[in-house]
Amino acid sequence: MNKARRKAIMEAVKKIEDLVQSIYDEEQEAYDNMPEGLQESENGLNSVEAQENLEAAIDALEEAISYLEDIC
Repeated sequence: MNKARRKAIMEAVKKIEDLVQSIYDEEQEAYDNMPEGLQESENGLNSVEAQENLEAAIDALEEAISYLEDIC
């Protein structure tokens, strides 16, 4: 794989990371704006789980970017 292709892939992964981070921020804000009783409901628990999964995805994307930087 040449340098241009690696750079294109890295840029695409960074864009995806930014998008996932934005979705995470929106989900966290929605949860924070829920009344306390609703935060403890199934919807609130689903929101927390989604946030945790989004955080894991962001971590994985950051790791992918790190690997790509190592080969660029």
